[in-house]
Amino acid sequence: MVAFLLFCLAPKSPDIDRVLLVINQSSPDSVHVGTYYYSKRRIPRNQIVFINTDATEEVTTAVFESTIEQPVRKAVASYRKRFDFIVMTKGVPIRVKEGGYSVDALVASMDMNTPKISKFDDEEIGKARSPYFGKNE
Repeated sequence: MVAFLLFCLAPKSPDIDRVLLVINQSSPDSVHVGTYYYSKRRIPRNQIVFINTDATEEVTTAVFESTIEQPVRKAVASYRKRFDFIVMTKGVPIRVKEGGYSVDALVASMDMNTPKISKFDDEEIGKARSPYFGKNE
């Protein structure tokens, strides 16, 4: 009981409003890690996205878009402030089969208008370069 009271009275980090937590309900590991992270960091419930996707390392583009990207987009759009950190828990797929893109990179850049790389050469990579590359922002 004392530990619970201390948890409730502990000050919340001011940066916590900048975090979105993604938990895959299809993965016991993701639920376990997400619950632990949520309780230790005191993440508000409206900053947790529960997805239901394959509990594999790799998914197709269609699965990524419908079960990961869409729920994250919806959460970001419904929140009044800007998220600076999107935490993907263990058990969320890490890669998209077509192209080998990482899930976290696709989520981080989902509102950027950068073209996908069709082949790995200097010209194609240059087209998709982050607008923040080489900047001090």
